[in-house]
Amino acid sequence: MPPVPLILARRRNRTRQPFSRKVGAGCALLLTAALALLGMTLAFAYAYVTADLPSIESISLLLDPRSGLPTRMYDRSGKHLLLSLQNPAAVNAPPLSADPQANDHYAPALITLTIGVEDPRFWQHPGFTLPGQPPSLAQRLVRTLLLSNEPPGFRRALRERLLAAQLTARYGRQQILTWYLNSADYGRLAFGANAAAHVYLGKSARDLTLAEAALLTAIAQTPSINPFDAPTLAQAHAQELLRNLQRDGLLSPAETRTALQQDIRLVEPAAPPPSPAPAFARHALQEAAAIIGWEKLQRGGYTIRTTLDYNLQLQVQCAAQAYLARLHGQPPAAEMLTFDGKPCEAARLISSSTLTEAPSQAALSTVVLDPKSGEILTWMDTTPEEAYSPLEAGRPPGTLLTPLVYLTGFTRGFAPASLVWDIPSGEGPPLLDSSYEGPLRLRNALANDDLPPAVQVFYQVGAENVWRTAARLGLHSLVESTSPQPDLLWQGGRLNLLEATQAFATLATGGTQYGARSGESLHPVAILEIRDRAGNTVYTAQTQSQPVLTSGLAYLLTNILQDEPARWRTLGHPNPLEIGRPVAAKTGQTLDHHDAWSIGYTPYLSTGVWLGDLRSTEHGNALPAAAAAFWHAVMQYASRSYPAEAWQRPPEISLVQVCDPSGMLPTAECPAVVTEVFLNGTEPTHADTLFRKIAINRETGLRATVSTPPELVEERTYLIVPPEAASWAQQAGLPTPPEAYDILAPPAAASPEVRIDSPSNFTYVNGEVRIVGTATGADFATYRLQVGAGLNPQTWIQVGDTHTAPVEDGLLGIWDTSKLEGVYAIQLLVSHKDQRIETAVVQVTVDNQPPEVHILGLEDGESISQRERPTMLFQVEAQDNLSIAEVRFVLNGQEVGSRSQAPWQVPWKTRAGNYTLEVQAIDSAGNRTVARVQFQVTR
Repeated sequence: MPPVPLILARRRNRTRQPFSRKVGAGCALLLTAALALLGMTLAFAYAYVTADLPSIESISLLLDPRSGLPTRMYDRSGKHLLLSLQNPAAVNAPPLSADPQANDHYAPALITLTIGVEDPRFWQHPGFTLPGQPPSLAQRLVRTLLLSNEPPGFRRALRERLLAAQLTARYGRQQILTWYLNSADYGRLAFGANAAAHVYLGKSARDLTLAEAALLTAIAQTPSINPFDAPTLAQAHAQELLRNLQRDGLLSPAETRTALQQDIRLVEPAAPPPSPAPAFARHALQEAAAIIGWEKLQRGGYTIRTTLDYNLQLQVQCAAQAYLARLHGQPPAAEMLTFDGKPCEAARLISSSTLTEAPSQAALSTVVLDPKSGEILTWMDTTPEEAYSPLEAGRPPGTLLTPLVYLTGFTRGFAPASLVWDIPSGEGPPLLDSSYEGPLRLRNALANDDLPPAVQVFYQVGAENVWRTAARLGLHSLVESTSPQPDLLWQGGRLNLLEATQAFATLATGGTQYGARSGESLHPVAILEIRDRAGNTVYTAQTQSQPVLTSGLAYLLTNILQDEPARWRTLGHPNPLEIGRPVAAKTGQTLDHHDAWSIGYTPYLSTGVWLGDLRSTEHGNALPAAAAAFWHAVMQYASRSYPAEAWQRPPEISLVQVCDPSGMLPTAECPAVVTEVFLNGTEPTHADTLFRKIAINRETGLRATVSTPPELVEERTYLIVPPEAASWAQQAGLPTPPEAYDILAPPAAASPEVRIDSPSNFTYVNGEVRIVGTATGADFATYRLQVGAGLNPQTWIQVGDTHTAPVEDGLLGIWDTSKLEGVYAIQLLVSHKDQRIETAVVQVTVDNQPPEVHILGLEDGESISQRERPTMLFQVEAQDNLSIAEVRFVLNGQEVGSRSQAPWQVPWKTRAGNYTLEVQAIDSAGNRTVARVQFQVTR
């Protein structure tokens, strides 16, 4: 039997061995789990990297010479080619091979330089380079052709190298080099070295010298630095490239010296092929590049079907050529033909009238849109590259902006019937025609480009509100190029013709704008669809719509712009804006006559025309009638296939007969009554006050009074002008009512004891009138008061009772006038005991009607930025049936100004805070009306 200590030791060993075995097993288990986790991670990582990995076979299809068509652009029918995105000099430059054994192979010098510069370890690496090193040729192919849509990052870098390795292993290095040389970008739409050799050198790339190969290799590194766009810099880059390769041992000193001394002969840039719509094609190409990517489009294979109406485009183009020739004084051609050799029917529709002084450097631009889809049907621009094009940078809009001002006014209570004044003012605006017209309906002021009324409304509605309307209509070029100022109505600023035509198209659809979505706004559509080289549709236009104006607001403006008689005063009749069917149109002009516009629309078409005088002279000769003449021809031709339809009056529009030009309800004195359109709720409620009959003493020419003998009283109708129009009325020879009254001296026997002291003669009264005076004298018996309407009352009404107590300098009686209006005579009759009767008479005007006052350009609850508006102009519209005595402006309880005559406005320097503006209008009789608005000023 073993000793006890030995037994105990054995037992301890048996206890320790299971623990050791457990530890070992645990470590093995952890290692296995870690390896499994690593494997799973690698598997997930590999799956992440290779998910949706493009097939390398697609590169061979993309670079197959048989499918190497350039990107082509067609009209809306898909039959007429507008543009082939290819350098004309490269059309007959087939791809070559990098294999020196092939029949058509690249010059060895080009291969040597390309590898030496772009991928020095091309023959050694597995198809890709390590991070931090320039990408291999295979990587460049993969990045450009397979992964161009993927964002840069670690995942794309791994996928790029994986595909490059597969591509190299599958097709070999010789094919990689061939593909690269046949697809590299050499600028000027030259893709492939052979195309570049033809474009710049006029020769095949198999015949390149070392110097020529160096030039092409340098261009491939920076395509924008090429011999056509940067000749000196391109040559310097090529020479630097040669010196670097000599330094690296790839070229001998003798080879380098010979190449540096060679005089490279370049060819002239190939002229682009003639196009029926070059300006439109450029615009559509920019849209396509935003959709597909510029590099993809340049590499070719896409078919773009645009919105262009080919026949209409050709007619507009040839008509423009004929019209410009006429403006430049050139003899007309025997027969104008279109781009495809057909008769130019549109040119025959141009008015035969000529300009008195034709601009020798005229340019013309035209756009035709479909208002119901936003599609561009025609786009023609003859503006030279060195000038600002109205279809790109924009041109000064001038009076074309006046509809914008009045449209803003319609949202703030104005109507086509509203009274405006075409009169001179101290600060302008300039006079565009021969004379001022005085009072006008807003309709006539807009139709005839009368600037003073437009400036008045501009100030009344507020510059910021006008700009909000412009932004809502999509006039971003205008809003972003300048701040809102009234002088933009005749000079300065920039407006894009396409945006302007789209804005008018919005009116054609009753306030709904159509187009393609671009951020928060819609822009006109130029592309219908794009297909790739396999015929798959990669883009289809999605026309959207959004309401911009209410149908009522759009109708008000359209109703004015289609009113042919309204514009006869300045355009005559017939005129170019009349095309024999319902059409709304507006011309525009700048003060210097370098820019003239004509834009108009039917329910089916919206056409915009700009005519510019590009001479560097102080005053040009681009007149709106000249732009309208071309617009007339385009609109007539384009409308031939559409029905002649007018706009239906929406239910929110009412018709009311008003006095012209006040826009108020007609009276017997109104010289002309017209039917006008109003938004429901804005119809006039007061009778006309612009024309008034006034009784005159025909011998003295003074206002007749109760003292005027009846046989000398003659009623005459006068135009009552406000104080600010008095100077105009005098210059215009307009008869104005006399201010003085016909007062006859009282009889010598008249007693001072019979008199009326208050109210005094010719004052205004209202409400209860306290009649104060004296009725006394010797043998006094009674007195009584009576009143009669008019200057020579035919009937009298007694006021109060007959009094038997005399009064001296006291209250004679109280007359309640609350239900009366107009001129009245107050007569005091004193009877004596001897039957004598003495009288005293005063003449007063009863006015119980309070004035009207409206705060303009400031809405209740509006928030105003102090930074954007450091100063404000509080403006109100105030009117009374007789006379305004004063308008007071009270801000937070403190009076900030008052005015006793129009214009009713007070400037105020803004400060941050919350405000209540109270405007009090008080007439000559003391009647008072108060208007209030609350607003906030933020910093």
